[in-house]
Amino acid sequence: MIFKSKFKFLSLIFIISIISCNEIRQIDRTIKKTFGQVNKFERKKDNYSKKLGINKNNDESNKSSDENSNFNSFNNIEQKNIINNYGYIFEMINGVDPGKIVNNENADGPTKVFIVENKDSISINNNLEVFGWHPYWMNDNWKNYPFQLLSTVSFFSYKIDPKTGEPQNPEQLKEWNESSFVETAKNNNTRVLLTVSLHGKNNIIEFFDDEIKREKLYDNVSDLVIEQNADGIDLNFENLPNSHAKAFLDFTVEFKEKLAEEFDKKNMNSPFLSLTLPPSQISESFDIRRLDSYVDLFVIMGYDLHSKDDPGPTSPLQAESSEISLFSIIDRYSKYGLNKNKTLLALPYY
Repeated sequence: MIFKSKFKFLSLIFIISIISCNEIRQIDRTIKKTFGQVNKFERKKDNYSKKLGINKNNDESNKSSDENSNFNSFNNIEQKNIINNYGYIFEMINGVDPGKIVNNENADGPTKVFIVENKDSISINNNLEVFGWHPYWMNDNWKNYPFQLLSTVSFFSYKIDPKTGEPQNPEQLKEWNESSFVETAKNNNTRVLLTVSLHGKNNIIEFFDDEIKREKLYDNVSDLVIEQNADGIDLNFENLPNSHAKAFLDFTVEFKEKLAEEFDKKNMNSPFLSLTLPPSQISESFDIRRLDSYVDLFVIMGYDLHSKDDPGPTSPLQAESSEISLFSIIDRYSKYGLNKNKTLLALPYY
């Protein structure tokens, strides 16, 4: 009996060891693949810059060692140097050099994170659109946003209560209702939208089962947008079931028409409507071709492309085999007939 007990105990340790080693090897493979993709991009980025005729303005590399030492003591987190390292990407999109992060020994508070040279002189090219969300949990941090670099900003969000159509988060909407968020953005020629969100298959099904809920939502959101003199709405429905594709299309059309009626009563311009599209195969639930007649801007969520069970890069440009990537997302939407002339690809800033 003693021998058997020991044997079982040793077997248990052996099995646990095998499982742990397999998990470690899987994580190791993921890490190697991720860094391999990063290194591949790093090797190509100079070539991309040359082909696009981008002047990277590498004067920063000619600074003295004393200046670099001061900079590092001021900004000792490598990630915060992203503007210096990847400013050429911003320049590629906007046609303007974003400047460099510089030392500011005397600064206090949040401004001490970094200072950008010549930030007042930068702006967006007229033929480009830059879209961003202001999440409610960021509170009044919008006061530090460079609105001159945002074509459109959307307040995230009016969270629909699927049982009533009322907002689930009236307290979180106070920043929209009571601050000068909208006014400040519009003073900088930035379009302002209110995101209307509903997540989860069951919640969506429950919301669409009653027309009264939708009418309540139309009235509430119209009032919120018009009272703040905003420009329209951004629809963010995630996990839309294929069975409700027609219901969502009808909902979008009704919502746009309702807003248009209310805007017209106030002699306001036609309401702007953007629609957030998911990166996954559930995108098939959106009738892209028919929605195109009512949506002013499509925004594809190019982030969170790996689940917690499948660790990997959150927004990979390319991927091996059939794994999801930014390229594969765009390719799939192209086959759906997505109008690229009014589509943006949203990238993560975290």
